[in-house]
Amino acid sequence: MPSAAQVVSWMDLLDLCRELDESLVLAERPSAEALALHRAVVNLGIGCGEWLLHQLRTNNADISASGHTMEVLEASLEMLKIFYRSRHSDVAEEELEAVRQRIFNAAP
Repeated sequence: MPSAAQVVSWMDLLDLCRELDESLVLAERPSAEALALHRAVVNLGIGCGEWLLHQLRTNNADISASGHTMEVLEASLEMLKIFYRSRHSDVAEEELEAVRQRIFNAAP
């Protein structure tokens, strides 16, 4: 059965994903290696989070000792999915840049 420690461990992985995403935001042009690392670690976070939530629901686990709620975990998982989709979509980078320019009037 999942424990509060597993929740805390996954939240630590979430923090790493946030840091990786932030580093890509700050980079003018992220390297292929940085993007590959981001893809791999965020995918790991999503997979682990999906499994953890499944196990918590299945076992009706009490995670109050972790200091988090199911709602926080669900929102955190959704944030990881947003991180992933924002960097690794099936849409060509040129199309994404055109959309960013049109919506945000952002400089290329």
